[in-house]
Amino acid sequence: MDEEWPEDQAYKGDLKLILAFDPFAIMTRFYLHIGLDEPTEDPTLYAYAAKFFACVAVAIQRLQDRLVVEVIHGEISDVLEAIRYRTLDRADNFPTEYDQVHLSNIPLVPPIY
Repeated sequence: MDEEWPEDQAYKGDLKLILAFDPFAIMTRFYLHIGLDEPTEDPTLYAYAAKFFACVAVAIQRLQDRLVVEVIHGEISDVLEAIRYRTLDRADNFPTEYDQVHLSNIPLVPPIY
């Protein structure tokens, strides 16, 4: 992708916003929304993404004492009950109350050899 994104390649029908977009315009609006200065020396999509994720890394580093990520595999009702009654084998400093729990239904697929 380059900065001379051709305007004539945009879809002219009703689905224009879905099927065709200017990635630089989107990144510019996003940077304005979150209050970041746009990269000026190297205005590529990579530069936009690199600067954003560098800010994300700094934010996570600042949260390091308050952020706990724990991955537990099992049936949700069994695991939450074990956490509640402290019967799950885990570190004592892990929390028993949560702000957010992310659940995923990734199926167990046997490896293909």
